[in-house]
Amino acid sequence: MGSADYFNAGIQGYVNGLKAPRSPGSTLKPFIYALAIAQGLITPDSRLKDTPFRLGDYQPENFERNFYGPLPATDALVRSRNIPAISLLAQLQKPSFHQFLQQAGITIPKQAANYGLSLAIGSAEISMEDLLRLYGLLANNGNLQDLRWLNASEPSGGKPLLMPEAAFLVRDMLSNNPRPQRSFGGHSFGNLRPVAWKTGTSSGLKDAWAIGMIGDLLVGVWAGNFDGSPNRHLVGRELAGPLLFDILDAVALERPAVADAAPPPGLKRIEVCPLSGQPVSRWCPHRKLGWIIPGVSPIQACNLHKPISIAPASGLRKCPEDEAGGEIRVAEFWDSDELEAFRLAGVRRDSPPPFERVCDAAVSDATSAASPKILSPQAGVSYPVRGSQPGSIEFSAVASGGQRLFWFVDDAFIGEGATLLWPAKPGRFEVVVVDEQGRASTTTLVGVVAD
Repeated sequence: MGSADYFNAGIQGYVNGLKAPRSPGSTLKPFIYALAIAQGLITPDSRLKDTPFRLGDYQPENFERNFYGPLPATDALVRSRNIPAISLLAQLQKPSFHQFLQQAGITIPKQAANYGLSLAIGSAEISMEDLLRLYGLLANNGNLQDLRWLNASEPSGGKPLLMPEAAFLVRDMLSNNPRPQRSFGGHSFGNLRPVAWKTGTSSGLKDAWAIGMIGDLLVGVWAGNFDGSPNRHLVGRELAGPLLFDILDAVALERPAVADAAPPPGLKRIEVCPLSGQPVSRWCPHRKLGWIIPGVSPIQACNLHKPISIAPASGLRKCPEDEAGGEIRVAEFWDSDELEAFRLAGVRRDSPPPFERVCDAAVSDATSAASPKILSPQAGVSYPVRGSQPGSIEFSAVASGGQRLFWFVDDAFIGEGATLLWPAKPGRFEVVVVDEQGRASTTTLVGVVAD
């Protein structure tokens, strides 16, 4: 559609909005999920954490500055949560997300290290043309094709860049994104054919995006000011989303979209646990059907639900070596950061009861919780210590089943809790976290004097 007035220099109306580089906001997140699916990291049902996340000094936040806790990957993408997308981007390999964008012919001027994990939330400016080519990759089953502006131009042969199964699954995930409630014309969009669509809002409220696919139709919307000035109304879902569906409705009156493509033959439906997103185990109380890519997708059976033995008299948990005479129950083994997110959200989740005694450390079985995992400090990261204001370093870890955690630095006890602050010091230190059953994890902290 172009600008409001091509000849109005005051609003830079002559700028070609299709070619102007702008911050894409969250519109690149579907491709992080597509690569994660293709690399066997997740399925659409995998449980992803929307909990506080730190990598060195980088501690990103969600747009709404809150956390939902564990979410299925589909929900995390549809709700456009930053933390799960950033966490997935950090795990991508061969190609990394930066390499994938380069393979797609996207011009981003800086090296991967200059963007880091912020690539997931729109730190690299790209054009509407580039975004349309990328979403065309999803629409064309992983085949990248150039845009054609004239009927007379020859179509490009394209090149396969993404696994067809991953492209289909991300389209299917995006089709769960609910439609806007109302259009600018006042009518409701209703629940017609599902549209696979995604919105984006740039940092500083300078760009509002919405891109949608249905059948063989692909529509992209950008709203903003060409001089880069912000506006509090420039929010993708609130402004660009209704515009997208108004356009789709208008196009459908003259040219209805063709039927959606059938799933690729490389996909398979299996029963998965609705809470963990993993293939069901014998202990899962509920089940649903979910997609996997055989030979690619993770297929570890559900480890959220596990049987435990309860002492009838006390209600406490019996050690594995004492299970005779106990009552077998199925418990949910959430990580401690997930339980905290549930608590803040007002959602009740029961943790396994405490053990009636300290169990034999040598005993290990499938029902035992894993050792705690240290999130911070991180091995291989140097933490700056300033002489005048040394500050603090966050120690944080997660434990399965709500276990209490105890922290030690060079064998000296420093405190209890999933998170605590330790006064920063220069030097090299051994950091150990131990849970109630004596399971421990260790990392090395390096404090470096900074100017």
